[in-house]
Amino acid sequence: MNKAEHIKLIYSGKYALPLDTATKKSYKILVYRSTVKRGLIENISLPEVEENYSIISSKDLKGKNFLKIDGNKIPILANKKVNYIGEPILLLVGPNISKLKAIHKKIEITYKIDIDQEVSDEIFFSKTIKIGDTLEAFTTPYKTLSGSIKTPKSVIESKYLLGSFTKREADSYNIYSSSIWEYPLRDNIANICGVESDKIKIVTPTTTGEDEYPLLDSYSAAAFTTISSSIIKKNVFYIPTPEDQYLYSNKLYGLEANWQIVFDSEDTVLGIKLDIKINCGAYPIFVKEKVLRVLHGVTSYYKHRNIEVTVTGYKSNLPPAGLSKDIYLADALFVAELLISKIIKESKKDQYLYRNENLIKKGYRNSTGSVIKRELPLDIMLKNVVEQSDFLRKNSSINLSLLRKEKRIHYSAKRGVGISVGYNGNGFISNEKNISAHSVVVELERNGMVELKVSCRINNLDLLTVWEDILVETLGIERENIKIFTEDLTMIMDSGPNIDNKNVTILTPLIKQCADEIKVRRFKDPLPIRQFKVTRKKSSNVWNYENWKGEPFKNSSYAACAVEVEIDKRSLSCIIKEIWIQLEVGLILNKQALLNSVSREINQTINWLQNSEPKERDGEFSTHYFYNKPLVKSNPIINISIYETGKNKNIPRGVGSLIRNTLPGAYIQGVNQAIGSNINTFPINKEMIYKELIKDDI
Repeated sequence: MNKAEHIKLIYSGKYALPLDTATKKSYKILVYRSTVKRGLIENISLPEVEENYSIISSKDLKGKNFLKIDGNKIPILANKKVNYIGEPILLLVGPNISKLKAIHKKIEITYKIDIDQEVSDEIFFSKTIKIGDTLEAFTTPYKTLSGSIKTPKSVIESKYLLGSFTKREADSYNIYSSSIWEYPLRDNIANICGVESDKIKIVTPTTTGEDEYPLLDSYSAAAFTTISSSIIKKNVFYIPTPEDQYLYSNKLYGLEANWQIVFDSEDTVLGIKLDIKINCGAYPIFVKEKVLRVLHGVTSYYKHRNIEVTVTGYKSNLPPAGLSKDIYLADALFVAELLISKIIKESKKDQYLYRNENLIKKGYRNSTGSVIKRELPLDIMLKNVVEQSDFLRKNSSINLSLLRKEKRIHYSAKRGVGISVGYNGNGFISNEKNISAHSVVVELERNGMVELKVSCRINNLDLLTVWEDILVETLGIERENIKIFTEDLTMIMDSGPNIDNKNVTILTPLIKQCADEIKVRRFKDPLPIRQFKVTRKKSSNVWNYENWKGEPFKNSSYAACAVEVEIDKRSLSCIIKEIWIQLEVGLILNKQALLNSVSREINQTINWLQNSEPKERDGEFSTHYFYNKPLVKSNPIINISIYETGKNKNIPRGVGSLIRNTLPGAYIQGVNQAIGSNINTFPINKEMIYKELIKDDI
């Protein structure tokens, strides 16, 4: 399917909806949103509307007026108070979207606006960890460096339906949604509409694995359509307008890290202090998870003698921050790599040797105090990509040319190379209610059919094929005799949001175990044979985030990366010429699926590094597909290699967000080397490149 066809399907309302549904006959929704950042609603003036059109406010709800996510209540429709521009206040429902827009223009709302609309001192969650003695290190430093590192806002774009369709059948509701966490969605909708949970059925699309996570957006959309359907007794369809989608959908607002590094007289690092702020928007969504992942990411894989890190998730007057696949781990690893680069530059060390010497290895203690018992292959993998990319020769050559500034004017393009390492952790580390527990049921029926039920939504066709392969190979059955169910929520436990590669890492081994046991039992026990497996809590090295002890992740995968970039002085453009990436992902169940996943990840990561803005046409936003041309125009050469290590190669751990967690650090290092700059953020735009170039009068 090409992009034009994809767009047509989405905006025709036919994508991810039942084939027998004629959406032209369904009622539509237009959301009336707050126009102030913070204040009280004093008065709402509504126009008269014709038959078949309705205006729904919080007072019309039959149940609760909030979504409960991660233990926090988020209003569906603002009642008396608004906390950000774009907060939903009213739902306009009717068969014709043009008439709904006309009604929208006639609505008048007056607010009592807070004097201070910008500042909020409320902290959702904050944690500090200390390694060594930073107090003594900062007492008598010989030299101190300080600065700020920022990561950009990131729009969470869904490649499947971002809205929702509710089909009403008697007193039951079928909700077609792109939700990644159906359990609380079903219960939330039931509480909002005042019906029993068994009256709600959630239907989600199966895609080819485009891993984007519009958690709150999908919840809100499902709530809008089902609230409207329950009130007007019609099928209701909702997709946000392009403007709503860009301005008010869940985003990641990046983080800001203020840092200090102190050195002795020999340029040896004495201590590091980091104060990291995460903008979480107006309402908290998995804030604790974000804070803990950032803490772990900046401290876990490089040795630091004395380091103190404080991470704070705070409230702001922006739409609630979303939930990305890496949960801010990519931002944290970017900060870690940039700090290492600054230390290397200031102490005049070698980029590769310093990194290699300071990577934590087997037998060392990590930031949680746990002794690393498994082989950590990061040093070997970094060595491999350095050799594959010819990094040492290129790095020396570029550094030599930088010393000869008088000759640099003869070149129209300047190159830089960078290296970095990263990891991907599977499972939730702020888990207080065991939402990371997973279960699998495999049942061999009397007619030879095999039913598989898992406790997560599956959004990856490649993974479904892998699971079918396991059952076919182990039980010797035909592929057409396999049924995979992921919608019967009464049979399985709540495994939390389907995020961060949990399906590959956790569910796949459970399915293999079930199949192996059925294979043994099938000739001993009568049919049907039902086998049930569930993840078990660890008995040793148990993770405790409060005292920062234990092993936080169920499994981790690793990557090392080298990037070569080119800065064109005439066009002021930054081009990625070539990427070398080595992955340690355990057992590879499907090599083509792995390559597909890596390709998607690289494209998504480059888009994140570019962070292009949408165009406005006649004062309105076009769809999110019509973004401005990105700054990085190249189609880089991509070199992918796999590293296998010991017994861990028999455990599948998947790619997850490995590329996003690794590529940015190497990219910025290459850019800084190419133009002799000290850039601490991305995207890299033409103005930034120009300012750096004119410093040397080039």
